[in-house]
Amino acid sequence: MGLASSKSRTSAIEFNPNQKSKIPEYPHLKLSNFPRDDDGETIDLGDGRKMGYKEYQFQHIIQNHDSISEQREFIILLIPGIPGSRLFCHPQVLESNPESTENIIDTLTITIRLFVLERPGVGLSTFAKRTFLDFTDDIREFCIQKNIKKCSLIAYSAGGPYGLAAAYALGKPTNVIKGDENMDSLIKKCAIISSIAPRDAPNLTRSMPLKFKLAWWLAKNGHSILSMIARYEAKSACKNPIRA
Repeated sequence: MGLASSKSRTSAIEFNPNQKSKIPEYPHLKLSNFPRDDDGETIDLGDGRKMGYKEYQFQHIIQNHDSISEQREFIILLIPGIPGSRLFCHPQVLESNPESTENIIDTLTITIRLFVLERPGVGLSTFAKRTFLDFTDDIREFCIQKNIKKCSLIAYSAGGPYGLAAAYALGKPTNVIKGDENMDSLIKKCAIISSIAPRDAPNLTRSMPLKFKLAWWLAKNGHSILSMIARYEAKSACKNPIRA
């Protein structure tokens, strides 16, 4: 897998596991522009709320020629964790400029459109008390407004439960009860990455570091203390987002 960077139009970026780790630069995080209310877009939902998101586009170079199909564009929805917002994206994707990669499009490249969605109360999205399944209605409305007929879904960390709910609700034909065989599912593939587990899961904290065990206990028994810690970390992130 490789990403076509704006710095190189003819070669793919490859990951070398033997190369020494280097802290990447994040030029999109500037102290003078943080929080970045102007970086992203919103849609108006049916109940009057706003849903924040940001679209990223990049070229993916296919390594396996047998997997080449006639479809040249793929859409992926991403639900980030906590903290996480529409700005949650890999730095190499941020460097990719779709306008500068037009010349490398050939039979071995496809266009990826990545939509990073913000849950209610996060970023540009209006706060609302919504359940996991309620959020799937927001996703469905988002896809209708964006004319998305089918897509893949990635849910990371605290976004995992929302991703599972979306895969359940949108990964099957919406009119299956009515017996409409022509109605296809919206979500074709779903990847749940490092998801949180139900709080009553067995042996949940057994392998956790001590500080995570403490945070988990505070989440259940010390909301006010955990809230103070979260506000402190949020203030630190605003002062130095790159370090955070």
